[in-house]
Amino acid sequence: MEIPVLHSERICLRGLEEGDIDALFTLFSDPEAMRYWSFPAYTERSQAVEHLARHTERMESGNVVAWGIAKEQEVIGTVALHKLDFE
Repeated sequence: MEIPVLHSERICLRGLEEGDIDALFTLFSDPEAMRYWSFPAYTERSQAVEHLARHTERMESGNVVAWGIAKEQEVIGTVALHKLDFE
């Protein structure tokens, strides 16, 4: 699924890519940032690699639309819409 790139003055919402793995690991390995998340903080970079693979698979299924929140091209967060019903 092709998702739109959305720009504002300070951030850009764009698709995640392989070059974002280190940023995803930084984000999801922070225990403070993850304290209310649905899974524990990552402890290994390979978890970020798996995260991106799952993300890609879900996007291809068509029922999830997800963006990386980028500031100056670096991903600082993520946002997603789940269980979409286009009917």
